Amino acid sequence: PRFCNQLELRQENLIQKTAVYIAERAKEICDIQSRAPDSIAGASIYMACAAAGEKKPMKGKQII
Repeated sequence: PRFCNQLELRQENLIQKTAVYIAERAKEICDIQSRAPDSIAGASIYMACAAAGEKKPMKGKQII
């Protein structure tokens, strides 16, 4: 939630829920325990934005 709030997304609730789902599924499917939680959150949000059609440029974004 703290990362999504800083991105000013149009579909924030949908993207937030989708990103959480993506991260949880990734934990079930892959061994991501060695990855930084911030990296997992960022990748999940990025994928959720792409799936939702959110047209926000992500290049140069640093919210951590």
